[in-house]
Amino acid sequence: MDADRNVQFQAVLDTGDGLFARVDALEQMSDGRTVLYEIKSSTGVSKDKTHSHIDDAAFQMICTERGEQDQ
Repeated sequence: MDADRNVQFQAVLDTGDGLFARVDALEQMSDGRTVLYEIKSSTGVSKDKTHSHIDDAAFQMICTERGEQDQ
């Protein structure tokens, strides 16, 4: 991994208003942006109602935008 990159794996996010998520990887970019990586072992994107990869990633993004990261 590039030594200049700031990537945290299994980062814990807490919005302070009851939302909580553990994200697969979170990268802080030098320009201030945050990049969220959702890592799956499957070969496709699950969209079924019982477990939607899209809903899961969207919830994690909400927590990323609204929350603070616990170290």
